Amino acid sequence: MDDRCQFLEQCGFYKKFCGKSSAAWRGLFDTYCRGGLVQRCERNRLYQSKEVQFSDEMMPNGRDVPGVFKMLH
Repeated sequence: MDDRCQFLEQCGFYKKFCGKSSAAWRGLFDTYCRGGLVQRCERNRLYQSKEVQFSDEMMPNGRDVPGVFKMLH
């Protein structure tokens, strides 16, 4: 089974935040985007359902990125 998200290249969230390198961001990407929780990602579910009208700020859990999280590098 491939743990890498099939939508990674088109994912607005990943494109917008993939340059972040803090442990929190790396953990998020390694867990959801390139890890075992790909199928639990709300963004992945929406891409699969062809519903692509959602914010780039929506995290894999379906909530918007908190302001303090954005400040992490």
